[in-house]
Amino acid sequence: MHKKGWILVVVVLSSVIVALIAGILARLGGGTYVGAVQSGGASFGAALTLGILITTALGAL
Repeated sequence: MHKKGWILVVVVLSSVIVALIAGILARLGGGTYVGAVQSGGASFGAALTLGILITTALGAL
C-alpha cells in the first residue's frame, strides 16, 4: 500500500477510537444506549472530516 493509503488508514482508525471514547463517555454520563451510539456516530463523522481536511491541507493526501 502506498504512503497515502496508510495515512488514510491512520485517520480512519483514529476516528473510530474517538467515536468509541465518545460513546463510552456518553454512556457513563448517564445517557441512553441510543444516545451513546448517536454521540459516537457524530464524533466519528466530525473526527474523520477534520482528519481528512488537516491531512489534505498539509499535502499528505
